[in-house]
Amino acid sequence: MISINKIKQEIQGGYITMFNNKIYSVENQNIEKNKHLYIMSLSDSDKKQYTKIGIAKDVHSRFSQLQQKVEYEIILDYKKYLPNTYIIEQAIKNSLKEFNIKHYTFGKIKKKKIELPNYTEWFCIDKETKSKVKSFLQNISVVELDYEYSENKIKHNIEKHRTKYRVASLNNKKEYRLRSNQITILKELYEKTNSLWESNFIFSLIDSFNLNKPISKKQIKVLRKIYMKYERSK
Repeated sequence: MISINKIKQEIQGGYITMFNNKIYSVENQNIEKNKHLYIMSLSDSDKKQYTKIGIAKDVHSRFSQLQQKVEYEIILDYKKYLPNTYIIEQAIKNSLKEFNIKHYTFGKIKKKKIELPNYTEWFCIDKETKSKVKSFLQNISVVELDYEYSENKIKHNIEKHRTKYRVASLNNKKEYRLRSNQITILKELYEKTNSLWESNFIFSLIDSFNLNKPISKKQIKVLRKIYMKYERSK
């Protein structure tokens, strides 16, 4: 059984830091073509569960490519925009390497083993383990900095945001802030959406909440449109 701390210990290099036991992944100048991390899964004729953890520039295009290569339906479980994607992906893979699996079973009578596409990224894990991986990813905040990276500057930047917005609140400036119960709704919306830009937008709002940052009136209007879109479809 893996733990979130085990995944954290596998993170090496990159523009990533820990502060108050939370991971911050920093936007940087490194050239990373694939900045979306995803989790996909399938079950074969033996009801065995397979989970793929990978990265892509366009998750939905990658999803379609993979679906053409396997005999069973693939389900997209999770996706998130992240800088330092390769490092985070490798940390997860290293923590799950004992569960790596190369083949799936096809057929009910004449069964045969078929090699999984990109088999180094497939794992035979239970729901609890998958949930821990998702929780690890959900709690990574993306930080944008306009100066050279260092851990102390990250901490200073986070504290500066907190102080700045506390003062703004004391000065009675009109601000829009999300509440914890609204974050629950946002996470539900994220699970419903099949649009990449919508999912990225929703996660940017969750990150604003985690960093104690206010959101704009324009963001609220966009969020309302997304919310009403999925409310009407019920």
